[in-house]
Amino acid sequence: MKRKVVRIGPSTMMVSLPSQWVKQNNISPGEELEAHLKPKEIIFSRGEYKPQQKEIILDVTLFNTFLLVRYLEMLYLNNYHKIVLVHSRQDIEDEKNQRKLNVRNFIKYLSTRLIGMEIVFQTVNMTELYCLISEKDDELDKIERRIYYLIKESFQELLASIDKDFSKFCHIAYDHHDNIVKFILYYLRTLDQSDKSIGEKKALYSLYLLIDKQIDQFRHICDVINQLGCTFKIKNLLKEIIEFNYEMFSMLQRGKVSNELITKKYLLIQKIDKTKYTKEEVKIILEAKFLVMILNDFVRTIIIRNIVVKT
Repeated sequence: MKRKVVRIGPSTMMVSLPSQWVKQNNISPGEELEAHLKPKEIIFSRGEYKPQQKEIILDVTLFNTFLLVRYLEMLYLNNYHKIVLVHSRQDIEDEKNQRKLNVRNFIKYLSTRLIGMEIVFQTVNMTELYCLISEKDDELDKIERRIYYLIKESFQELLASIDKDFSKFCHIAYDHHDNIVKFILYYLRTLDQSDKSIGEKKALYSLYLLIDKQIDQFRHICDVINQLGCTFKIKNLLKEIIEFNYEMFSMLQRGKVSNELITKKYLLIQKIDKTKYTKEEVKIILEAKFLVMILNDFVRTIIIRNIVVKT
């Protein structure tokens, strides 16, 4: 059913409501309707509009910990509000550490890694999870700044701990990792519900998956330093790489591609590739080099954002 758009003022346009819908809902002249705006549609309703909430029942009996983590993350990212996990066994296989865990306790742990996710009911063979957050487009910038702050804080602590008892920092590095990933997942969930264009959503989704990978690299760097130590040469090179990483995030927040940073990338890559390393040193640098290589994705995201604004 098509409706014609009519101009009724310098900046006001009007579309008539279908008479069949008006009669079915007993709409009277002068009555106020709720208008829920989406990128390419408007939904009119009597009273507050409540979008349909996504729900799922998932049997996780045959899952291991890796698979359960991935499933729960993807359901969270795709804005499921109610997730019911059922299982006929009381343990779950942890392949990485070659052990079995209590499945109910593991689900409780996973719920703490997802902002707004709460267990509302749990029995011996079932856990009901509910996401108690409402997504707002204006929250995206705040979450983005929070992610940048947490990443910067983590890397600063890493550098400051190299000349101390690094094992103490390495022990809490996983907490840093988990906290940052928590906000990345929250960002991506909010992004999915935002009014941003499809192109910008794709670019941001791709970028933040790489930032998630970057936080994995942070954890790996910590593990290698803890095992093999870190020389003065590698510490200084790490400092350059990390400062370059800060500049990428600053460029993203400014929304303008920096030619100077692009030049700096190639000079830094040349320096990394031409430096001679011991076997121990090269293991750290191979992990850290990734932090420089993702500049391309930061630039792509800025370009998409600028195109959307101009069009």
